[in-house]
Formats: sequence, C-alpha cells, structure tokens
Amino acid sequence: MKRKISSIIVVGIMLFQSLSAYPFITEAKENEQKVEINTPSKTTKGLTNSLKYTKTILETGDTYESVFPDSALAKVIAKEATGSENTTQLVTQADLNKITSLNGYNKGISVLTGIDLLVNVTSISLNNNQITDISPIDQLPNLVSLSVKNNQISSLILNAQNQLPKLTTIDIENNPDLNTIDIQDQPQLVNVKTSGYTGLRKLTTVIAKNNPELVNLGQYTMRNVYFSQVASLTKVELVNLPKVRKANLDKNSINELKVTDLAIEDLPLGENELTDTVFDNIQNLPNLKTLDLSENQLEEVVLDKTDVENLPNLMTLNIQQNLAIKLINVQDQPQLVDVKTSDYPDLSGLTTVIAKNNPELVNLGYYTMRNVYFSQIASLTKVELANLPKVTVVRFERNSIDQIELNNLVSVTDVNLNTNKINSIEKFKNIPILATLNLNKNQITNIDMLDDFPEMTTLNIDLNSISVLPSNLKTKMPKLSRISALNQAVTLDKAIVVDDSDLIINNEISNFDKLIKPLPISNFGTYANEKITWSSERIKNLTEVSFQFSELINVTGIDGTFSGKVTQPFKRSTTPVINADSEIHYPQGTEKTEAEFLKDVQAQTTDDLSIKSDFETMVNLKKVGKYTVTLNVENMDGIKATPKEVIVYIDAVQGANITVKYEDESGNKLAENSILTGNVGEEYSSSAKEILGYTLTEMPSNAQGEFSLEEQTVTYIYSKNPVPAKDITVQYTDEDGMELAPTETLSGNVDENYVTTAKTFTGYELIETPSNAEGKFSENAQTVTYVYRAIKAEPILAKEVTVNYQDELGAKISETEVLTGEIGETYTTVAKTIDGYTLIKSPTNANGIFNENPQTVTYVYQLQNSPIAANITVKHLDENNNELAPSEVLSGNVDEAYTTKPKEIKDYSLVKVPTNASGKFTTEAQTVIYHYKKNSIPTSSYITVKYVDETGKELAISKVLNGNINDSYATTAKEIKGYTLVQKPANATGKFTDQNQTIKYVYRANKAEVNPNPNSDVLGSNSNGDIQPTNDIKPTNDVQPTKEAPQTLPKTGSQPANLIFGLGILLVLLSTQWLHRNKRKKDKSHNC
Repeated sequence: MKRKISSIIVVGIMLFQSLSAYPFITEAKENEQKVEINTPSKTTKGLTNSLKYTKTILETGDTYESVFPDSALAKVIAKEATGSENTTQLVTQADLNKITSLNGYNKGISVLTGIDLLVNVTSISLNNNQITDISPIDQLPNLVSLSVKNNQISSLILNAQNQLPKLTTIDIENNPDLNTIDIQDQPQLVNVKTSGYTGLRKLTTVIAKNNPELVNLGQYTMRNVYFSQVASLTKVELVNLPKVRKANLDKNSINELKVTDLAIEDLPLGENELTDTVFDNIQNLPNLKTLDLSENQLEEVVLDKTDVENLPNLMTLNIQQNLAIKLINVQDQPQLVDVKTSDYPDLSGLTTVIAKNNPELVNLGYYTMRNVYFSQIASLTKVELANLPKVTVVRFERNSIDQIELNNLVSVTDVNLNTNKINSIEKFKNIPILATLNLNKNQITNIDMLDDFPEMTTLNIDLNSISVLPSNLKTKMPKLSRISALNQAVTLDKAIVVDDSDLIINNEISNFDKLIKPLPISNFGTYANEKITWSSERIKNLTEVSFQFSELINVTGIDGTFSGKVTQPFKRSTTPVINADSEIHYPQGTEKTEAEFLKDVQAQTTDDLSIKSDFETMVNLKKVGKYTVTLNVENMDGIKATPKEVIVYIDAVQGANITVKYEDESGNKLAENSILTGNVGEEYSSSAKEILGYTLTEMPSNAQGEFSLEEQTVTYIYSKNPVPAKDITVQYTDEDGMELAPTETLSGNVDENYVTTAKTFTGYELIETPSNAEGKFSENAQTVTYVYRAIKAEPILAKEVTVNYQDELGAKISETEVLTGEIGETYTTVAKTIDGYTLIKSPTNANGIFNENPQTVTYVYQLQNSPIAANITVKHLDENNNELAPSEVLSGNVDEAYTTKPKEIKDYSLVKVPTNASGKFTTEAQTVIYHYKKNSIPTSSYITVKYVDETGKELAISKVLNGNINDSYATTAKEIKGYTLVQKPANATGKFTDQNQTIKYVYRANKAEVNPNPNSDVLGSNSNGDIQPTNDIKPTNDVQPTKEAPQTLPKTGSQPANLIFGLGILLVLLSTQWLHRNKRKKDKSHNC
C-alpha cells in the first residue's frame, strides 16, 4: 500500500514540475528551434594536480551515482543535498547549491570527481579516507576551509587556475605519501598544516609563491614556514610571501633553494646540501638578520655589494662546519656583525680570508670576542682586512700566510701573526691605536717599511731574518717601550771566492744606526775596519761560514735584545782565460757570421765557456779597412775573463765595370757611354750629360751606388725637345671648289704624326683621297683637300623647317610657319613685325640648308610697355537690386579676355545673362550684373495620423489634416478596445511645413482581449475624433511616413498548459484526501 501511495505522490509531483517546462517546449517546437544539450566531460580516476581538472557539467537525467563515480562520496553529497542517501535519484544544481558544508569523515571515499559542482560550499572535511588526488576540488568560489587529514594524497598543487578565491585554510596532516607541495597565487590562503618530519618521509618539494595572506606552512602555526629533519626534502622555493616572519628549513637534504620577497628575520638553513649558488637564490629579504648556513657544502662564501641589495640588514652569518670551504670574502655589508666559522680542524682547505668595508663587523672566525680569529690552518696563505672600524683584535697565528693586508683598522689594539710565512709588511697601514704587534717566526727581512704606529708599545719580531733595526722606529712609534728581536736567522747572498783569495765581507748588522760587533766568528774569522775576513786556508773545503751577534736595543727607553746568526754561503771559482788568433784577413764582400768568425780565429776558453764578441756590430765586410773585435766570457759564477782583442782586416777586391748610357725614349743612343771602375764596396756616382735638342726625362735609380762583383748598367733617358710646326688645313669641297663643310686646322710639332679622315655628305660621294691624308708636321704649311662629286639621283624631300615667333617666356605670339624643300636646297626666314612686341633675339639658323633632320628656327620678342587695365566688378542682384551674394572683382591686362559665370543661389533663379558676361579688359572700369528672381513657395501641406500596433499593423482608420504652412496643429490618441497606448509620437503637436508629415500612435494588445475588428473606426475621447488645431504649440521636425511589414503574434500553447496544470492540481488533492481518510481508518482500528 505504501508503495502505491508513493507512486501516486511521485507521479503528481512530476506532473506538477513538468508544467513550467511545457510552454517552453511547445514554443520551441512551434518555432522550430533546436535545443543544444551539453554533454559533460567525465573525469577519470588517478588524475594528479599537475593536470588541469575538467569542469563537471550536469546532463539531463543525471543521478548522484552517475555524477559522482565514488559511491561513498555520492551518498555523502546526496544526503547533504536532499536528506537521503539514495544515489539513484536525479541530481540538480539547485539541490547541490544548498550544500555549504560537507563532512565525509571515515566514509571510504577515494575519488572526488564531481565535487567541483558544490559551488556554494564553504567547508570541506574529508578526513580518514583513501583519497589520493584532490585536483577535483576546483573552481569552488566560496570554499574557505579544506581538511583532508589521514588520506593517501601524494601531491598538493594549487595555482590561479584552481579558482579558489576564498580558500584560507588547508589541513593535510598524516598523508604519508605526500611528495610535493606547490601552492601558488592563492589570494586568501592563510594556513597550510602538515605533519611533522615523521609523517613527511616522502616529501621532496615545497613551493609557495605569490600568496599574499599566507602565514603558516608546515607543522607549526607560528607565523612561519616550518620543514625540519625531512631527509627526503631536496627542493624549496618561497617567493613573495609578505606575511611569513620565519622560515625554518634546517636538517633536510635541500640542494635546490630559492627564497625571495619575504619579510623574515631569521633563516635557518643548516645541515642541508647547499652549495655556493645559495647567495644568488636568496634575494630581496630586507628584514633578514640571521642566516644559518652551517653544515652544508659551501666552498666559497662571497658577500659583496650586489648582496647588500638583497640582504641589507643581515647581521649574523653562520658558516660553521662547511668542510670544503676555501674562500671567505665578505665586503660592503652595512649591518653585518658576526661571521661564525669552525675551528681549524674543519677549515683544512681554507686558503683566503677577505673582509673589507664592513662598518659593523665585530667577529669573524671561530671566537666571538670582537676579533678576527683564524689559527693553525696550514692551507691559509692570503689575508686582506680593510675598513673594519669595530674589530679590536686580529689573530692569525700558526698558518701559512705569505700575502697580507691590514688597512684602516681604527679600533685594533692587538695583532698576532706569529708563525706564518710573511716576508713583507708594507701593507700594514692606518692602525692608529695598535699597541702590540706580534710577528715572531716569519720570513721578514726588512721592517723599515712599517707605517707609523703612534700607540705602539710592544713589537715582537723574534725568529725572522732581520739584519737592521732602523733608527727611525722610535720616530714612527714614539710610545714603543719593548722590542724583542731574538734569534734572527740571516742568510746573506752567496759570495764568490776567486782562485785562492780570502773571503771578505762587510758587517751590515745594525742596531739603531750602530753596527753590532760579530761574536763569535766561525772558522777563525777576524773582524777589523767593519769587515769580516776568513783566510783562504781556513775555508778551503767549506761552502759557508757564519757569525753571531747579540746586543741590547741601542736606544734609550726601549727594552729588549737584538740577536741572531748570520750565515754567509760562498763558492770558489777560477777566472776564465780566452785564447784566440790576434788577427785575421777577409776579402771585401765576404759573408761571415759571429760563430764562423770565432771558429776562424780559433777562439776558446779554459773551461769551454761560450764566448761573446762585438764582431757583427764592429766589422763592415763590404768596406775595406781595419777593425778591432773584442772577445768576452763570463763563467757561471759571474767571474769575467780578461777581454781578448782580434784585429780584422777587410782587403780590397776589384769590382766589375759600371756602364753609363744616354738614350732616348725608344732606346736610341744619344751620346757615348761612360765606363766607371773601382773596388768592390767602394761608392760610385754617375751624372747626366747635356745633349743638344734633348731634355732629361728619367733619372736612373742606381745613379749612385757601390761597386760589386757583377757588372751594372746606369741608363739616363732623354726626350727630344719639341719644335712647333706650321698648321695643316683640311678642306672638304665639291668639284667646283665650293666648301661642303667648315675647314679644319691641325696643329703640332715638327715630325709629329698627323691623320685626317674623310666625311660623309648626303648627296655627295668622295672622288679621291688626298695623298697627304696622313703624314708628319713640318716647318712648311700643308693643305689636305677632300674632293666630292654630287650624286645625280631623284630629289629627296628634306625634313621640315619650323619657324616660331614667341616671347621671352616661350609663349606663342604669332602663327608658326613651316618651310619645306629638298635635301641640299637652301632656306631663308625673316623676322615678323608684331604689334606690341619688339624683336630681341634672331636665331643663328635663320638661313640654312634643308637636310634629313627636322629643324626649328625661333624668333624671340619682348612685350612693349602697355597701359594698365581697370578692374571688372561682377554683382548678383534680385529684382529690387538687393545683393544676393558677395561681389567679385576681376583684374588683368588691357585687351586680355575675361569670362564671368552666374551663381547657384538657394530659392532664386537667374532671370537674364548680362551682355558683357564675357569681353576684354580695358582702361575703364566695367560692371557685370546678374539678376535673379525668387522662386514661388507652396502655401499648404498634409498631415496623416495613424493608429498602429507594435508590428505596424493599422488598428483604426487614419486621419488626414490639411493646413497652411506655419499653422499650428495638435493630435490626440484614440481609445481602441483590447489595446493600450505604449508610444506617443514626438510630433503629436507642431506646425504645418512645406513637406507632408506622418504621425503614429503605437498600441500593444491586452492579454485578455483583442479587438476583433481592428480595421473599424474607433472614436477618441471627443465625440467625433477630429484633430483640433492650436496656435501656440512649437513645431517639431518633419516626420516622413514609413512602410512596415505586418507581423503575426507567436503561439504560446497557453491553453494546453492551463489544462495540464489543472489536472496536476486535481491529482495532488485527490491523493492527499485519500491518504487522510486511510490514516483515520488505521487510527480507528488501533483504538479498537
């Protein structure tokens, strides 16, 4: 029975719900419109957040089990939306929109497909399930809180495409498979809670970028990013998180790091795997004060000006236990106070320490006692400290430093550099309050270069190689009270003992300008006259000798002792001897090298040493003479031999003859040759000769030179001086001696060649070529005549000759003449007399001969002075001589033509064209008058008043109003049964114009009734419906009648809808009544 009742109710409800859709279905069918149904793209299981999730779209007939593939999720959502867990029921967006909070605790949910349809949800809690992928949580504009604790999620990836604008909290604790956290561009996200390190054993990547409200990310919620002791974590990127105050990232395995645009003050990065690039990836951290990089893999720690922009307030840097560190270079850090390093066992590879321009630096190194401290580091060789105003102690003992700079350390009082390899202290500058300087056990040889130290009291320089305590120490260090300079080990430069000589050296051990007496002296050496002497016999088999010294500091007020041992190494050597011939002869021109020369003179030494000479610079083998060559030699100990001189003779050799020639440009001999003789290498000089009638044109390059073994030729080239010849006349005549072309004249010098050529003349042929057509110029005048004969043939018509008459500007001022004739005939032209003009230029070809080319003859004239013409006024007047348009003024020259035209004037027509509309300018003023007549104007017009519906269909008979132009009119609407006025025309009132007008009143059909006879006349509010003219209403714009196509009203199917609606209501009422009666029967039976 219950099943039947339910069926009846469901049918009734479905009929009821279908009523609202029916009219739209009917209308769609009647209008033949197609309805497009979107088919949703179903998502598949196992998607990761790296892929963009496809938005779920509801289809007609979808149920909860079809939209939400995970049956557990479907039940939770169905229950929340409808109150029932029935997943086969239809799902609507309206029901889903009711869900604002979703709780699916421990429901066995694994797939979240379709959850993006919950667009109004603000809180989602799906703890204790089997969810692996949360990418379907997408495009939920109202979601604020998300909790997915105790699931199997492998990645949390959010970016702007997820469209979660209100999301503030995420709890992802106890997801043991979590390997990636990547959260970017979340505008409201504040907290992201994760497990501690024991629950993050697979986490490898943490990325958080551009999250303006993010405060907490990780295990703890204390305004920080906290990931510590996560051994699997290798990559971290934190960018643009303005509300995070601390990022704790120590004790992981991070080797890829980027931290930028954060307001953090403390950054623990210890016990990771970071390398030297870490400083390039820590940027724009203006509040960072403490940076911990201990126990990483740093090799070079470099902070410079570029880092100041990113870390302007860094105060503490911890680089302890970076076992591979080689370089520490910290410069230009304005707030840096402490740089902490390990002690010597962990700095075995450190080679360089540099700290410069750090105004707040107090500690650098192992100890934090306002000092710079590095000790017992065998690899440390280079130190540079400069501009560190707050450092007070510098300690670098027991290292291997051989390069050191200490400059501008204004607060340093104690410097300890004992036991290093320092050999120069010239870069110790500007340490004004230094009191104690310890330089024991180094390699210093000279302390004279020490700077002024006005507060110095103690100088310890034991165990160096110092031989002189300079007298100016007291001046440089006025407060100096103690010098300890014990046990100096001075080794002098090696001395050379020649042959069996004694070894004698100067005593240079000085104690404040006083030589210290050497005592004792080894090997029975003696000291006298500031020299120490060892006899040859005493040191025969030795290579070094020594002496010691010890004496109190030789200046009042300074305690201490200057002592040590001086070692003098030496070597015995012999003086080399050079053997060679004393002289040698070479023929002039011989080629010899230095080695060949030394071999030729048999040069050699007792020790077979290499001999040097000045042979190549002293001897000129090409020049006869006597030369002295010096031979020198030096042995490996620097002992030089006595120089040996060798005389070199260069003997003369007869050179080959030199022939001097004198020729013209063609090689013709002009004078007798000259022969020069001499020895090889001697210089020779030749000279040009004066040859009558010739001039030297080419000087030989070898006019001067030296005799050699080969013959030489010197040639002087001359050219003949020119003699002007008489001219040669070339004529072209006919048989009668008449010239056919102008005579030509050739000029040149005697004996120069000349060549003439014949010309071609139309109508003529050459009879003979003259015998002297070619020849040479001479002292006598010559004539070359080409004679032609006229060819008897048919006359040939020549091209026309055009005669033009024009002014200076090229304008034609008289008719052109054209002359014709046969080729060879002459033509003649004459100038014309032209009124008002004077001939100024006659053409050069005014007369000539007709030929095969067109010719033009032009006479040029100048305009004579003429009187000035008066202006012409053009007027446009009506019949009453009123001006209708501005007058025009024409100007020109006397006798120039003028032309005028009438104008187009609105509402006027031209009456008559004046007789003087065209003419010529004269000396008297002229007036041209155009007369116009006003056009006639219509006196009345019509106005049509129409009554139409919105489709333009007429609903009542139109009215026509007739009136005079400028008369006022007024119209009123009509009352039409079944219609309501919806649009009153703008021109309902106005004035009659010269154009006909149309006025339209627009009506809309009432829903309940329609005028069955819209074409019948309907009376207006007055008794007869006439239009009443008025006299005081302003006119409106003209309205032109328009033609509009009638339209039919759409069918709506309202009658069937009403029927079905009634049936539905009836069925629901009957069902309710039946249920009520049945319940009463049951109640009675129970009472019985």
